Amino acid sequence: MPAQSAELRTKPYRIALLVGIVCIIPLGYGVRFSSALNAPLLQDIAGAVCYQMLWMMIVAFIRPKLSLAKCAVGVFIASSAIEFLQLCKLPFLLALRATWLGRVILGTTFLWADFPPYALGCVFGWVTLSALRKRFTRPLAATGR
Repeated sequence: MPAQSAELRTKPYRIALLVGIVCIIPLGYGVRFSSALNAPLLQDIAGAVCYQMLWMMIVAFIRPKLSLAKCAVGVFIASSAIEFLQLCKLPFLLALRATWLGRVILGTTFLWADFPPYALGCVFGWVTLSALRKRFTRPLAATGR
């Protein structure tokens, strides 16, 4: 919808994003690190997809009116940069990776195979956020403007 004919209701949109963030963190962690699946490749892919969706939700929460295409491309580029940082063995990066949070956010091993799941996660994130935006967008005529 053109910007003049619709308005994103940011407060409920942000609440929905917050719920999504709270839900996708344990989901992503669970599929990535659970031994129940017993499928390491599938676990890596599902974990990467959830990771991208999480970051897209965080960016959309911070900048709710940002174009979803810019959000997806930005998250993909940032995640790709983090992936390439795994090739760097700088002392401060090694110190960060020595912590659990550093390993989860920055990763430890560079793999070219991580890029397709990153792209897939951005596509899934774009579809999810598009649906949320549609749900929380109302015509301006309905607001009396």
